[in-house]
Amino acid sequence: MIGEWLEAHRAGREMIIPAVEELEVGSRLREIVEPQGIKSLITIPMLHHSQLIGFIGFDSVRQHHCYTEKEKKLLWLYSEMLVNIHEREKAIANIVYERERAESANRAKSQFLANMSHEIRTPLNGIIGFTELLQDTQLDEQQQEFVKTINQASNLLYGIVNDILDFSKIEAGKLELVSDSTSLVQIIQHLSNLFTPKARNRGVDLQFDLQLDGHELIETDELRFTQVLVNLINNAIKFTYTGLVRVAIKCIGVHRRFVDFSIVIEDTGIGMDEELIHRLFRPFEQADSSTARVFGGTGLGLAISQRIVNAMGGKIMVESAPGVGSKFFFNLSFKRVLSANVLNSQASINETSVPSLRGKRILIAEDVRLNRELLGHWLTRTQCEIVYAENGQEAVDCALEQDFDLILMDLQMPLLDGFDASKRITANRPDIPIFALSAAISELDMARSKECGMRRHLPKPISRSDFYAAIAEELFKKRQK
Repeated sequence: MIGEWLEAHRAGREMIIPAVEELEVGSRLREIVEPQGIKSLITIPMLHHSQLIGFIGFDSVRQHHCYTEKEKKLLWLYSEMLVNIHEREKAIANIVYERERAESANRAKSQFLANMSHEIRTPLNGIIGFTELLQDTQLDEQQQEFVKTINQASNLLYGIVNDILDFSKIEAGKLELVSDSTSLVQIIQHLSNLFTPKARNRGVDLQFDLQLDGHELIETDELRFTQVLVNLINNAIKFTYTGLVRVAIKCIGVHRRFVDFSIVIEDTGIGMDEELIHRLFRPFEQADSSTARVFGGTGLGLAISQRIVNAMGGKIMVESAPGVGSKFFFNLSFKRVLSANVLNSQASINETSVPSLRGKRILIAEDVRLNRELLGHWLTRTQCEIVYAENGQEAVDCALEQDFDLILMDLQMPLLDGFDASKRITANRPDIPIFALSAAISELDMARSKECGMRRHLPKPISRSDFYAAIAEELFKKRQK
């Protein structure tokens, strides 16, 4: 009987027993239901895509019952509802499981990228830093070319590392725009200083056309906006053998609080066909493998730039044709800034490239000898007194026993890391400013360094000019107080 029952359910039929006592004496089904006092019984299969996943039973225990067609329909409807609930719970469980797997994979990827970034940035800091120092020594023409090549290769590697980390951050939805007052003229001046020598060496005429209508000062994320322009200008020069690259920023609308600009970067380079334009902003895309070999790069620059411009409220558009050149353009609205106080204060900080820190004492907490020596060379030029610590515990001991005007703290050190060392120092000597100087640059690392009492988080590698500017800003501010 039980086998017959299951076969009926697999076929999509209900089973009805009007009177249990009429079942064959000694049958397995009667032995199960009769001791429960059941008089009549109906069971409805639970089917999902014609597959039997279970059944539900309804019984009468006080008297016999004849199940009507209306009751059967209601019971079938109830069965279908239970199947839907069951499948929904399974689907939700699968979604949760897959989401947890994806989040776990994303965490592993982020941790891997962070670790790789740290391992690459640490030696790169020494390479770039000592190359800058070497450029200041007496070199013959060939040696200068060698040093220049090392510097270019190091900066290329640095750019690739940053591209990969930036894209990972954007993909994780962690791109945050930090707006502040800035000058479009100063941004363009920086870009001109950066790219004019490169363009000249390639025989390319780099032109800048500013039509700001008096609206030089804006509020935006200067770092990200500049990053977009750097990517677009660098690509334009890279893919132009001869002719010109033109960068134009034009005011196209003024409102009470905002001002609109059009930004155009165009070149007379190799150009692109429609097929390439359609996949241009996909990550890791380049024209073809030969383009990657000839021109280099990760294929992430344009994808990153598009995401940044999107976050700012715009969209990069492209017009191009093979052998004619390319034109990248987009519009953005910036908040107007009516005061130049911020810009003037920034300019005063940067007036002296090597600040005079005579009489100041600075503690360098760094376990990597190469980085200790580099920081020592840089600080020696400021005429300050330098004390070294090779691990976090030494840094704590020095800070509690001596007076310092500034502590430069690496984060990953033996015995005691920079985070815990800073906590202990800040708890006892809150008057000593601490700067994190580390290749660990994730948002989590930066937030944690702030929680531990560090006033700034300087990334490795860092240029001499940025290093001097950060120290001068802190110590000059302290002096004014």
